[in-house]
Amino acid sequence: GISARQIALFAQPIPLGLVKHAFTSSPKTTFIMNYRIILCLTLLFAMPLVMFGQSNADPEWYTMMKDPNVNYYKAVEVYEKYWEGKKMPPNKDARQTEEYKTFFAAMSAAERQEYERIFLLNKEFKHWRRTEEQWVQPDGHILSLEEKQRIIDQQQRDLQDEEQKNKK
Repeated sequence: GISARQIALFAQPIPLGLVKHAFTSSPKTTFIMNYRIILCLTLLFAMPLVMFGQSNADPEWYTMMKDPNVNYYKAVEVYEKYWEGKKMPPNKDARQTEEYKTFFAAMSAAERQEYERIFLLNKEFKHWRRTEEQWVQPDGHILSLEEKQRIIDQQQRDLQDEEQKNKK
């Protein structure tokens, strides 16, 4: 591992005179100076990637929802199991209550951010569940966009035919 002394050595600022001197000094000094500069630059540019690249994985039910070949009933089952024993994100009106404000205030910034993310995923899943329910087949298969459009087109033709019959 790296000792505290080694970290302290690397954390010290590099005097500008040494940088200038690095090009005229021994190969060992030049290597150390270049190593410190490269390490500092690497850390400087890598930290934002590490910090912002670490996002929690989406819940399985959300991933399933995005799959066009998902079994609707299995996705709903996974969603319901996910929320067993957990506090479901409240609706917009409930978010104004003192109980919710106290609950939310007790969270760290990272927990609040994750809670808001799950809140939005949950909202999206509920919308998906409502809109797709009418297109679910008995085996759980959800009709594709093309299949849905064929049904809509056929219903429109049937309606037009019915209107024509009623006019006669």
